[in-house]
Amino acid sequence: MTMNDLSIRDEPERAIVSDASHLRSMQADDALCGRHLWLAALTTSTDPETGELLGLTIRDATTWQPLMVDAIFRPACLTNSVRPDGTLRYSWDPVTSGGITPDIASCRLPFSVYADRVQELLNAAQSVIGPHIDRDIRFLERQGITVNSSKIIRVCCNVG
Repeated sequence: MTMNDLSIRDEPERAIVSDASHLRSMQADDALCGRHLWLAALTTSTDPETGELLGLTIRDATTWQPLMVDAIFRPACLTNSVRPDGTLRYSWDPVTSGGITPDIASCRLPFSVYADRVQELLNAAQSVIGPHIDRDIRFLERQGITVNSSKIIRVCCNVG
């Protein structure tokens, strides 16, 4: 099973199984070197100082081949966020989270499980692009991931 086989909104109770099978499918790929990557993160807010990384998709920007698709992480903020009545006291921005709720994220693996693979992909990349690349890189850096700034391609769209 891959993450493509599981909708994040349909079956959150299968999250741990899907996360583990996804990790098995992320074995090292010698063909990664020199790829142009497309990266998009889902977060609890727009600010890495107050928000956390919830999800990540990384694709080959040339072929659109998935390298890490719809990986969802349990943020640290959920650890101490259960009220005495069992409800979650933590909420986040529904736009930046892409519909991931605290209930869905609570049964996922933490980002630390994925960190080495993410670092490997970014190290091997020739360039990295994405819809919110500066914000997403700042969220990754808060998780200990380093990205060579010369690899980041910023695309501006002028509306006029």
